[in-house]
Amino acid sequence: FDPLKKKSLALGKRKDSGERSRLVREAIQFAEIDSWRVFGYGRLNRLLRILKSLSDASGELAREDEKGFTSRYAASALLVRLGQYLLAMCHDISRVPVSDAHSYLLSRLIFGDQDPDRSRDLVTNTVKWMSQALRQRGMAIPPEVDSSRLFQPPTYSEGLIGLAEKIVHAPHEARYLPVALETEQFGKDGDLEQFPRLRAAFNSGSGLSALVKGFAVASLGVETSLLTPCAGDVVAHEAERRSRKKSRDSAGQAKLSFKGPET
Repeated sequence: FDPLKKKSLALGKRKDSGERSRLVREAIQFAEIDSWRVFGYGRLNRLLRILKSLSDASGELAREDEKGFTSRYAASALLVRLGQYLLAMCHDISRVPVSDAHSYLLSRLIFGDQDPDRSRDLVTNTVKWMSQALRQRGMAIPPEVDSSRLFQPPTYSEGLIGLAEKIVHAPHEARYLPVALETEQFGKDGDLEQFPRLRAAFNSGSGLSALVKGFAVASLGVETSLLTPCAGDVVAHEAERRSRKKSRDSAGQAKLSFKGPET
């Protein structure tokens, strides 16, 4: 996968790169770099936005073999990271009274990691200042500029909160959720038979991993084709790369063998 990943990152960095190339680059960098840092609701929202954007572009990406493959790889990596983030969410709300958990998570998904009251006051006062400045010039702020619209929860909020609640009530299975997702998306044929402890962990977490995928499809509108396991693609691309390298090496050896003795 590394050669394709490096090519996708380099292509997305170019000034003349297209929107799809930049999207794949952002997804890979977020999955491998940014999302490794401490958990935050801002990062969670960003992860879900990137996953949704990859799905929206999946039809066009699929027409380009390399971009289609790297986008599926990135989506699988984001799915595993989502499983880890869900456990962090559950840990966070374990310190909140049960009756307040829903409203707390809703507020976090709206405001991210910012203080809700401070963020609301900042936006409201900014809109008031703009309105006064325009009024002094004989103009009025457009009626569609309503600060309350900025405080609406994401469309996936209820689905995500419901998923988190199910995970909280299944603590034993939840421990193995990231393992189950990673095994399902990246595991190779025979892994479960070869490693009994991995098989046990996968079996424990596979029920919740199916719910995570269901959330991505139902609440985010992610195409199921984007979430198909990509381990087979990784193996196939690596075998093809080695085959091409072997052919080039053989061709090089053949040229050398046809050379006459040096004079």
